Amino acid sequence: MLNNGQSIGNPTRGYKLNFSPGISDVVHEFCGNHNISGAECPLCLKPSIRLLSLDARDSRLNVDFARFASIPLLYCWTCRVPYGEFVYKVLSDGGVQIISVPTKDPRMDEFGPAGPYDGYTGQFPLSRVSLEPLSDAEQEQLVAMQMPGAETDYDAYFGHQIGGFPFYSQSAESVMSELQKRNAADCVHL
Repeated sequence: MLNNGQSIGNPTRGYKLNFSPGISDVVHEFCGNHNISGAECPLCLKPSIRLLSLDARDSRLNVDFARFASIPLLYCWTCRVPYGEFVYKVLSDGGVQIISVPTKDPRMDEFGPAGPYDGYTGQFPLSRVSLEPLSDAEQEQLVAMQMPGAETDYDAYFGHQIGGFPFYSQSAESVMSELQKRNAADCVHL
């Protein structure tokens, strides 16, 4: 996320989602229905899926709570969004403005209404989650899994993760350059 000079909102430490948050934990919303203004997929004209809304009060995220109450992480699995860069701006009122979506690639078939797997409905129940830091051993294991020649053991993967390693981006340099040209701060790049 680009954010007008405040510290970068992608924590360098990895955090996994804890689906049993403690009473004193900052709580984030995982999936569930939403009413985020502007969060319709411009390609298939359906509401985007809210994968996660990060509560900006969680200081580990380095997000300015005075500017944003939460940062929604949105996605669409029925069109070409999974095959490229999906960028949107988070607005101060909690809505979003879609900036770019992937261009059509004739080599890629879009999933369509059936989605990416049998039984896909596009509906996921709301869960309240907190962030739990990955241990040093877990973080080192993720780094090792990404090394050239390493066997990827997905059974060892720790589930949904925010921040840390690995940092996936299809071409962060081109996205950053385009966003800077548009002076589009406060953007999410998935």
